[in-house]
Amino acid sequence: GIDLFSYEKLPFDNMWLDMSFNVDHPVSSRSILFDVSSLTFRKEGAILHDPKTFYPFAAQFPIKLKGLVQSTGSDSKVGKGYLNAAMPSEFSGTKDNYYALEYDLSLGTMGGLAPKKAFTAHLLLCWTPQKNYASSGSGENYPAELRMKLPFTGSGGKDMLDIEGVIKLGLEGIQVLPADGAYTIKLRDFGLHILSLTVPPSGTTDIFLFGDPHTGGSALGWYAAYNKDVNNSQFPYSS
Repeated sequence: GIDLFSYEKLPFDNMWLDMSFNVDHPVSSRSILFDVSSLTFRKEGAILHDPKTFYPFAAQFPIKLKGLVQSTGSDSKVGKGYLNAAMPSEFSGTKDNYYALEYDLSLGTMGGLAPKKAFTAHLLLCWTPQKNYASSGSGENYPAELRMKLPFTGSGGKDMLDIEGVIKLGLEGIQVLPADGAYTIKLRDFGLHILSLTVPPSGTTDIFLFGDPHTGGSALGWYAAYNKDVNNSQFPYSS
């Protein structure tokens, strides 16, 4: 199966419950809020699920857990600039109110002929609490998803480089592909756009990111595939 959240045990500190009430009506006016703004995780004592059974996502990529974030509605700043990844059918996505494990994903550098500047993408592994979510009632339907923000992207998330709206380097979507205990992240239809021109002019160029499930996610692999005969609208999973 797909083990998006990966951990059997994940120690944490500084989780708060904020309670407020009117002193004249302490019971009827009582409000309790779950506050994760100061929550931190401890690497010591964290235990991943057994990779022979659960295939934990976090064990296969060079990702660093930063914290837990909470989106409290459509106007929340959490998740701005992130693209929702297309997920397998058992994942139904999240609503405006969700929690997410926040990760940094190291994409490496530009190579030996360029400055040694590392590129980092950001991941949110999101879920909606079950009591706030209405299931479709059709089979397993997990209110969870992956969201990704690539380097240099703006609030829209799709354009990695935008020079005065004339030259744009971007992509059309992101997809999570699980197979045989391993995961691949697909960057769909990656290309360069100059005014009304697109390079390449037809077909699709897809970039695939993958880790080695047997090395504990210590390195990231890349490969790109160009198919001139694929229509840009063909996409196995809905986004």
